[in-house]
Amino acid sequence: MPAARIMGWMIESSPPIEALTWAARAAGEPVRVVRRLPGGTHAATHLLATAESRRELVLRRFPPGDTAAADEARVLGVLDGLGGRAPRLLGADPDGRRCGEPAVLTTRLPGRADITSVDPGTAAVHLGRVLARLHATPPALLPGLRDGMAAALASPARGHADAPGAQKLAAHVHRLTEAEEVLTHYDFWSGNVLWEGGALTGVVDWSGASRAPRGFDVAWCRLDWSCSTARKRPRRSRTPTRTRRDGPSPTSRSGTCSPSPTPITPSRAGCPTTTTSAGRT
Repeated sequence: MPAARIMGWMIESSPPIEALTWAARAAGEPVRVVRRLPGGTHAATHLLATAESRRELVLRRFPPGDTAAADEARVLGVLDGLGGRAPRLLGADPDGRRCGEPAVLTTRLPGRADITSVDPGTAAVHLGRVLARLHATPPALLPGLRDGMAAALASPARGHADAPGAQKLAAHVHRLTEAEEVLTHYDFWSGNVLWEGGALTGVVDWSGASRAPRGFDVAWCRLDWSCSTARKRPRRSRTPTRTRRDGPSPTSRSGTCSPSPTPITPSRAGCPTTTTSAGRT
C-alpha cells in the first residue's frame, strides 16, 4: 500500500489495542480513547484519558519505518518540559514493536492553536520569549541532531532559481549558513503553538527539531505571525513616493502581507510540514 494511503488510514482509524495496552503501561493505569485530534498530516494523533487519575494524554503514531517517533522522543527527553512549554515524554516505541507503529506518548498541554485570538503585540512577545528559551538549550545535549540548514538547502521544496527574489536571497544565504547553530524547532508556526487566556501555553510537534541558525525559526515565525495577524494589526498609511506610467506605485509592493480570509500555512509558503494538533479544540 502506498505511504500516502497508509498515512490516511492511520489518521482516520482508532489506535489498535496493542497501542492502548502499551500506553496504559506507560501511564501506569488503564486508558481510553477520547477522540482524534485534528490537524496532523504526518502522525495519527489521539487524545487519551486515564481511568483513575483522569489525566489527559496524547498518543502520536507514525507510519512504519518512520524515524519521527525516535526523533521526537530524544528532543522531548532533553527539553524536559521546557519550563512547561513542551509536552513531557511518558513513553516511546520508536520501531513500533509494541504498538504496531512507531509511537510516542506525552502529556497534554492546555490551549488551542489559534493565534488570531491573541493581541498581535502580545503574541509577538510570547513567541520571542519561548524561542529564546528553546535556542538557549545546549546543542551538545543532542549529539547527532539533524543539520537543519543542510536539509533546507537540499530540499526540493526550495523553489526555482528564477522565482521572484531568489537571486537576492541566494546572495545572502551565507548569513544563515555562517551563523551559530542552536536547537531549533524547525516548524515554528502558529499551527504548532498553543494559546489560552491570551498567553502562550505550549509548543507541540517536535519530531523535526534540528540543529540550525536561530534565524531559521525566527524568520519562519515572523512570516507566519505577520500574515496570520494582518487583519488585527493597524494598517500603516501608504503615501506614493513617485508616479509610474508603466505600472502600480512601488508602495503597492512593500512586501507587507495583505489581509486574507485564512491565515497562511506552511503548504502555502512552499514548506513541507508535519504539523499535528495536541492542544484543546
